Amino acid sequence: MTNSKIRFREQKRKVNTIKKYRSVYGVGTNDADYTVSYAYAGSTITCPFYSKWYSMMQRCYSDKFKEDHPSYILCKTSKEWLLFSNFKNWMKSQNWQGMELDKDLKIKGNKIYSADTCLLIPSKLNVLLSFSEATNHSSVYLNNRNKKIKAIAETYQEPMRGFIKQHIVTQALLA
Repeated sequence: MTNSKIRFREQKRKVNTIKKYRSVYGVGTNDADYTVSYAYAGSTITCPFYSKWYSMMQRCYSDKFKEDHPSYILCKTSKEWLLFSNFKNWMKSQNWQGMELDKDLKIKGNKIYSADTCLLIPSKLNVLLSFSEATNHSSVYLNNRNKKIKAIAETYQEPMRGFIKQHIVTQALLA
């Protein structure tokens, strides 16, 4: 169980406990020089950078995850992001707190996670994007001219479905 109110603090590994870097899904490398997860007050505290990186690795390289989520079958990461420290450095250079990693907003249909193809976006917007993908209606996109996110509320013949989507769009734009 993770307690979101307790903040993660890097704790350097003891010299005699540092082993070779750990492989993640047989392709990624956790090269952190600190413990990325530890128990505290009955909860597991995980480095927020590592948590995002590990989730990305899972989406790209876990057969079980891809079995349950077939839209990720062709997904992979850039060579640079196979190394945790490279991903962490990129994430630290972004406005990352409270944001989620997204590979689809910059390039529609993108299957590669990289510094050039990904953005960190608010979770409300990510929900909207997921909704758009599930309904096969693209209502959110990145305007390449001014680099602003645009959302279009669509009306459906099914009144409840249209209302829900319009509500989500409004909430995402107000966030």
